[in-house]
Amino acid sequence: MNYPVNDQTLTMTSREIAEVTDKQHQHVKRDIEKMFSELNEDVSKFGRIYSDSMNRSQTEYVLDKEHTECLVTGYSAMLRMKVIKRMHELEEKNRVPQTLPEAL
Repeated sequence: MNYPVNDQTLTMTSREIAEVTDKQHQHVKRDIEKMFSELNEDVSKFGRIYSDSMNRSQTEYVLDKEHTECLVTGYSAMLRMKVIKRMHELEEKNRVPQTLPEAL
């Protein structure tokens, strides 16, 4: 999932981070909340509501690249690499061709 805040900003949701790292979403959310607390930033600015498979309203977080990288630096090397590779995939998908051959 890639939810750009604008066409220049790559983001990852807490659910996608949980999926990529094989962590439970609730644990990723806990890690995000702890990180924002330590950064003295308002986590609610990054939150949004989604409907789960049972149609219940749940919270997820949408992190920009910097906050995603900050979060995963606390994870193991293997999990960091999985998220880094996913961020590179998202960057490549959103990259605007700079030359005519790239566009073709």
